[in-house]
Amino acid sequence: MENLTVGLIQMHCEKGVIAQNLESTSRYFAEAVARGIDIIGCPEMSITGYVDPTRCPEAILYLDGPEVTQAIELRAQTAAQIVAELAEVYAFSASS
Repeated sequence: MENLTVGLIQMHCEKGVIAQNLESTSRYFAEAVARGIDIIGCPEMSITGYVDPTRCPEAILYLDGPEVTQAIELRAQTAAQIVAELAEVYAFSASS
């Protein structure tokens, strides 16, 4: 069985500044990969910041949106895995 190395990122996740949070995450992810970390965990709500959806609705993301795609692409060039959270639009339909 292969050994896996798990690393946790500790960072400040500003509320609603998604581009900045993704940039910070990207830098920390690259550093973790360079250190040989296999699974990288980010803080809760690391992409969107811990936003209140009623006060900051523009920071609520769709899973198929460009911000989530950018986060997924972080790991596309490596075998490392990343665990990151965001405030997501709950795509619920009354017909489902």
